[in-house]
Amino acid sequence: AKELRSLYGIKLEQFVKCDCGDVTVRDSNFLSLPLPLKKAMFNGYFQLEEILRTFFEPQELTWGDQRLCPGCKKSRPAKQ
Repeated sequence: AKELRSLYGIKLEQFVKCDCGDVTVRDSNFLSLPLPLKKAMFNGYFQLEEILRTFFEPQELTWGDQRLCPGCKKSRPAKQ
């Protein structure tokens, strides 16, 4: 498992910016990326550039997705 992680591991930095302005940075490690393939079909082919663009777009974290902000100590809307 250690060798697989060293060969195929993907490390991403995840940024979450609270509405208060506080930014949290967290490292995430993957062996694969959960890419939205079903939404990326065009004439029967996958558009890799579009798939990756969609995966890395900022996401709004609201209501059920909110996280406790370490800066303001509240659950507030944020962008990830």
